[in-house]
Amino acid sequence: MEKELLIKKITTILLDKKCKNVLSIDVAEKTDVTEAYVVCSAKNSPAAKAAYEELCAQLEAEDVYTAGVDGLREGKWIVMDYGKVIVHIFHTTMRDLYQFEKLWSDADGKNVTRYDEE
Repeated sequence: MEKELLIKKITTILLDKKCKNVLSIDVAEKTDVTEAYVVCSAKNSPAAKAAYEELCAQLEAEDVYTAGVDGLREGKWIVMDYGKVIVHIFHTTMRDLYQFEKLWSDADGKNVTRYDEE
């Protein structure tokens, strides 16, 4: 699946599951690991796990499968690897603590696309 379409599907699913502060970060020029990150916040661990489950179910229905998942047991920072796109579902407190997007965004933020406002 094309990167832009995959990002659109992922962000739509996350927003439908009430995730907040959903954004994508284009990192194609910064790393060979992936082309983009999608980052969001969930209000608690059960909400993060529910977002993960819905994301898996809807993407698998379209024959898109994750190459790996980490952090599911605790649900505080769930990472899903879809190759071209890596998804980070954070518990709100963990996202505030690590400020993940600041590590990858340009100083001017031109490589960041917001899908909602906090």
